[in-house]
Amino acid sequence: MQPRLHQVKGKASKEIPLLAQKHQIDLIVMGTVGRVGIPGLIIGNTAESILEQTQCSILAIKPKGFQTPIK
Repeated sequence: MQPRLHQVKGKASKEIPLLAQKHQIDLIVMGTVGRVGIPGLIIGNTAESILEQTQCSILAIKPKGFQTPIK
């Protein structure tokens, strides 16, 4: 099966899980900029919300040049 791109309008944390369920999506690839503090080092609020609502795999990608605030 070939990868397909889906774009939806609305709040990502609501619309992406609905789309994933409707189309039986296996993998969601999304960017994440993280959030403040230790939890933000791994995944951002939106990506975390989507992860909690879906049964598929998620590949969260930090933006180019992202630097961890922990030294």
